[in-house]
Parts: sequence; C-alpha cells; structure tokens
Amino acid sequence: MKILKIKVCGLKDPENIKALIRLKPDFMGFIFYPESPRFVGDDFPEAVIHTIPEDISRVGVFVNEKTENILAIAGKYKLDFVQLHGDETPATCQKLREEGVGVIKAIPVEKETDINAAQSFHGVSDYLLFDTKGRFYGGNGVPFNWDMLKTSSRDTPFFISGGIGLQEIIQIQADTILHQSSMFAIDVNSRFEIRPGVKDKTLVQTAINRVRQK
Repeated sequence: MKILKIKVCGLKDPENIKALIRLKPDFMGFIFYPESPRFVGDDFPEAVIHTIPEDISRVGVFVNEKTENILAIAGKYKLDFVQLHGDETPATCQKLREEGVGVIKAIPVEKETDINAAQSFHGVSDYLLFDTKGRFYGGNGVPFNWDMLKTSSRDTPFFISGGIGLQEIIQIQADTILHQSSMFAIDVNSRFEIRPGVKDKTLVQTAINRVRQK
C-alpha cells in the first residue's frame, strides 16, 4: 500500500501550532484569506511559522490574491508552497514557480469535467489539490465522490481534501484503485478541530499514525 503524506491545514493558534509541530505532519497550512474563519490575521507573528523545522513544509493558502502580495507573504513567512484556492490562472502559477515558490493549485470538484479541467495546470504546479465544490473557497466540510479521480488522466501528484475525518482516511487507504492513481497526500482541516483554527492534538496524532500505518 502506498504511504501517503498528510497536511494539517487552517492553523492559527501559536500554542496549538507548537503542539502540532511535535506530531510532525508532512505539511502545515496557514490561511491568508481574510474571509476565512481560519484567517491567521494581518499581523501573525513570523516567528511562529519560522520555528517549523525543515522536514515539515510550510504552506500559505490564498484566494484570488495579487501575485506580488503572495510573493511578499511567502518571503516574509518563508513559505515552501502557496496553495491557490481561487480562480488563479495557469500563468499565475507559472509566474510564482519562476519566482521560486512551490505551487499547490486547488481544484473544486462537483463533476468529472471539473477534474478534467485541471489538465491546464499540469506543468505549472507542483501539486493539485482536489476539494469539494461548494459555497465557500474550501472548508465546506463534505467529501466529493473520489471515484472520479480513478478514471481521469493526471500527470501531477495530488492531495485529496474536503470533509476528511478518520473514517474517510480509512476509506481512502482501503481503496486499491485510488492508490494506483497519482494520489500523493491527504489534507485534513475542519473535522479535526476544537474550534476554527485550533486542532485536536489527539485526533491529529491518530490521523498521522493511521496515514503512516503505525
């Protein structure tokens, strides 16, 4: 069975972040979109993110933000990747990569044509992230039909996101055909929260252990 990576997203509480660092997820995500309940704020302390060790990738989440602002924030917080959750174009992704920033392009999914449309981001993003299309730019809290990921041709490794809890992780791991795809990582957020931006350490540890098959 393929060993997947795990990303814990939507973090904003410094003490909670310190606790989660000790659990060693593969990616930690911070939302720089003011409309999100998990928005880190305009003056989030740089030192909190700078203390994340190099073996954990730092991800900043943006929605339809200006490229120059994304680059400025990525530099300020020493982000390894920017996750683009809006209507960003392949040209924007390419520009960011040319500036030395890794790109994760989020693709909202309702039907299979949404997944096929992701083809335009191959070659200009490091990863894709398939999330449930809904009322919000991510954080809708419900899964989409993962079967659609099994039949579409993809060249870029991808994250699965959208309403993933412990039971969904078990289902993903048990799906042999899905594991033969370009699936790379699982993204968890709202189903592991005590409140928006603060994760339950015990649940996150259980998820990490499960993903790494410990």
